[in-house]
Amino acid sequence: MKTNEEAFSDKHKRSNKVWELFKFLLINRNKRLHPNNIVEELWPDQEYIDPKDAVKSLVYRLRRLLKQHKSLKDHVFIDSSQGCYLFYLSEDSWVDIDEFESLSFKAKENNHKERETAMFYYHNAISLYRGTFLSEYPCKSWVFPIRQYYRRLYTNNLIDLVELLKETEEYRAIQNLCEKAFIIDLLIETEKIHVHYMEALVAEGQVADALSHFDFIKTVLEKELGIGPSDYMTEYYKSLKR
Repeated sequence: MKTNEEAFSDKHKRSNKVWELFKFLLINRNKRLHPNNIVEELWPDQEYIDPKDAVKSLVYRLRRLLKQHKSLKDHVFIDSSQGCYLFYLSEDSWVDIDEFESLSFKAKENNHKERETAMFYYHNAISLYRGTFLSEYPCKSWVFPIRQYYRRLYTNNLIDLVELLKETEEYRAIQNLCEKAFIIDLLIETEKIHVHYMEALVAEGQVADALSHFDFIKTVLEKELGIGPSDYMTEYYKSLKR
């Protein structure tokens, strides 16, 4: 979280549980959350004699940290009532994941109606995606569903934009788009992106580069995931070898 380009949470890295709670509340903002549910979601392997007191203590510490930043005091709120906590933001607050989702939906709505408008929204949505959501929590079960949701949304945006660019044979733009995507997530959820990339290379006369890309991805998949390329990708590769 940033205020005036200053990374807010970086100043308090030692408060690990406080910041995990903050991120959980932010994602679940505008929902009333019971302390028992908060503890079960965040730390299912730990036993608390009094979950209510444990969460109360963490919320108190979080409120103190938030108050230290004057620029936040009128934007971030934690309400406690009826035995639950409610986290909410001021109306003028901006949350990147909300913007990413909104742009993605707008792009999809315009995909078959207004090509240029759809492309504008796709480009802006894609630019907001920075990789694995909450990558600092690789094994946290509460993060998995929302992480996969944003990854899938990003992947769908990418595929839709590439297909719009193919309609006007903008193969160099497709290459650039895919190469940036591979930097963020080389093992992207669908290999369709890799085939689109190979097709764009071939269209530009770079068949050898397309074949090399297949060999590279095949090696990465086998090494990282213990699997080979999909039949779809393999068949396309074979068609280039004929």
